[in-house]
Amino acid sequence: MKQTKFFSPTLNDIYEAVLDICAQIVEKGLSVDVIVGISRGGLVPSRLFSDILDVNQVEIVKAEYYTGIMEKARKPVVSVPEDLNVKNMNVLLVDDVADTGDTLIEVEKELLKMGAANVYKATLYVKPWNKAKIDFYHRMVDAWIIFPWEIAETIRVAKESERGEVYKAIRLPDRMIKKICKLIKGKGSKN
Repeated sequence: MKQTKFFSPTLNDIYEAVLDICAQIVEKGLSVDVIVGISRGGLVPSRLFSDILDVNQVEIVKAEYYTGIMEKARKPVVSVPEDLNVKNMNVLLVDDVADTGDTLIEVEKELLKMGAANVYKATLYVKPWNKAKIDFYHRMVDAWIIFPWEIAETIRVAKESERGEVYKAIRLPDRMIKKICKLIKGKGSKN
């Protein structure tokens, strides 16, 4: 059985990553007209980028790829809102991680078809096997990342054999992990 490595950044780690990426964007002198976050991973980072870069227009594109830990569909399914206007704009496309890069590539294609002047891709972390050209990122990571906004989700989808390692990787007090597990069970989850 293949051993899965886990990496679990804290909210402070996430904020540090966002600050690093914002510094890269400012250093490059990039003017951002709109931030487009990929739901769900890009929601929190998009809001943080919006705050720090002072970009008020934040839009959301839905993309689904992963069905479990290390389990994904054949191709990402992208849903772009019909009223999304990016014509002649510099777009900062945001997600939490560029794993294969397929989702970012598909969303970028859609935004360019819609008339975006430029699409710059920003992710907190990048995997070594990523295929997309990521313009701005904080760090390369070769482990499964458990973000603060998906801890319960990760526990739910983890196989029984992975749970011990998942619990060890999550950087929360044991009492909080126990509370999350209790809430998961209380919702009627099969785990």
